[in-house]
Amino acid sequence: MKRIISFILIMATVLYLAACNKYPYEAKYTELGIPLKDYYKTGGVERCAWDIEMYKDKLYVASGDYDKNKGPVMMWHYDFEEEGWKLDTALSDEQIERFYLMDDKLYAAGCDPQTSWSYGNFYVCSDARWSTNNTLPGGIHNFDLIKFDGKLFAGLGVVEGDAPVVCSRDEKNWTPLYLYKDGKIRETPGAEYIRVYDFFVLDNTLYAYFYTNYNNKSYFEIYRYEGDKFVYYSDMISKLKASKSTYTLICQKAEFAGKQFFSNGFLYKTEDMKEASVINLGDKVKINDIRVIEDTMYLLCNEPVNEEQTEFRVSVVRTKDGENFEEMFYFSYPVRALSFTYSNKHFYFGMGFGTKAQREYEQNGMVLSVKNPL
Repeated sequence: MKRIISFILIMATVLYLAACNKYPYEAKYTELGIPLKDYYKTGGVERCAWDIEMYKDKLYVASGDYDKNKGPVMMWHYDFEEEGWKLDTALSDEQIERFYLMDDKLYAAGCDPQTSWSYGNFYVCSDARWSTNNTLPGGIHNFDLIKFDGKLFAGLGVVEGDAPVVCSRDEKNWTPLYLYKDGKIRETPGAEYIRVYDFFVLDNTLYAYFYTNYNNKSYFEIYRYEGDKFVYYSDMISKLKASKSTYTLICQKAEFAGKQFFSNGFLYKTEDMKEASVINLGDKVKINDIRVIEDTMYLLCNEPVNEEQTEFRVSVVRTKDGENFEEMFYFSYPVRALSFTYSNKHFYFGMGFGTKAQREYEQNGMVLSVKNPL
């Protein structure tokens, strides 16, 4: 009898430990389809799902290629009740690469407007209807949007003389915000590229990532927002290596556990926006997206299975403190996962090989779902 009781206790302990250590596991995914399959039939880079976002129980997918100008961007959403894709509208841009959930609205930045370059675009979705805002002065490219201090900020690509950041309280009237270095407006003599690619928020302070190139030299600089202008703060970005598969220089970023985390293929963290340290999750692992859900940060990771890069090990890794990382699940797929989101006890993935593709890929633009109750 004692042996039977001991055996039962041992088995109970084993089962308990197994339940507590369910991660990592190989996940089963469901293909929800390629919304752009008939529009971009060849499976080129323009069909890649650069971003994916859930808004009012609809799943939206970003696409396009502002290098090859194959717009307009066809904006689709997945209808879960009807279990199929629906076309919202065509947006007059060559590419939509980022979505933003702000003030209970879904925003999208227009990377390259098909209209006049005098003004750039951003888009706002309400009830599956998109409104076009062609109001950003000088916005040849709109790379990033953020709400801060009661205002909407846009990071732009501009010509010399125009401000690469504009802000607005009503999203109609815009104030140019110039960059200052050494006490004067940042000079860019003859520069072809004058761009603010990204905004960061750390400790209630707004920063902008500025890039320019002239006299055969590139500059990667961080500027801090100081009320009516941005002031040079550091050259943190210039010290970092990168290995990305997207057009954006920063794949994604998030403030978490008192630090700023960001990825350019490699995962970095910084406490002061002056120095950043790399977090190694594997020699060949690249991070394409970051999400913070409640008290946990989730990372979207990709690792090539072979040198030909015909298969990728896609995984989701999580951390509760920014120091210790745990892989949750993984699966294999012929192209990378470029973006992900979470809703209704499911992770959703936007797939595509990315910008370094040497050929066309049938799976570019596929959307996958994996059930995982957090």
